Amino acid sequence: LLVVFASLMVRTWQALQDVELGFTTEGVLAIYTAYQTGEGQAENRDGFYATVLERIRALPGVSAAAGAAYLGMGWEPREMRDVFLDGRPTGRAGERPQAEFHAVTEDYLATLQIPLLSGRDFGRGDTAERPAVALINAALARVLFPGESPIGRRIRTVNPRNPAMEIIGVVGDTRWEDPGRPPVPMIYAATRQGAGNEPALLVRSTLEKGALVAAIREILRQENPAVPAKFA
Repeated sequence: LLVVFASLMVRTWQALQDVELGFTTEGVLAIYTAYQTGEGQAENRDGFYATVLERIRALPGVSAAAGAAYLGMGWEPREMRDVFLDGRPTGRAGERPQAEFHAVTEDYLATLQIPLLSGRDFGRGDTAERPAVALINAALARVLFPGESPIGRRIRTVNPRNPAMEIIGVVGDTRWEDPGRPPVPMIYAATRQGAGNEPALLVRSTLEKGALVAAIREILRQENPAVPAKFA
């Protein structure tokens, strides 16, 4: 029995090596932060992260940097949210399409090397003053728009009365929590438009880790020494 079990485990592991995860973390440093805000201070927080990311991107050896309010990494399941489309019936609870919701900054795709399949990525101009936009992954596109383009369609989550987001792009599928299962549908919203809270920072670089950590720690200290950071 032990031999059979070990053989099955080896075969499973070998099979997972051939699974396309849809992202790459090699060469990426993660920094967990906690920016404490009081009432009406969200704009200060957003400005802090925008400035920090711009400075990190300017470091020699850094090819991309982004922020994400949630890092999958398989450590905890992500809540699925009901999805609503403008122009379609809302459906009944328990029968609606669902998707994970992720708040990310511009350059998230480039940092984790997730392909943009159609449309455009988030840009620095996608701010709270502009109409809300969203990216969806290919898995959600297959569910909601079989045989048609989702670009330009308007999508909502949680409640049909929530503000709609225009779909501007479709991105490749990713497998974060279980490489052996099909990718789940996902919606990405722009943190510059108020989605999410304080993000974890992701930095793709060819720099030696110690030098990169020291440079980023100094940037964080200069911008706001009260913001704690944990490097992973």
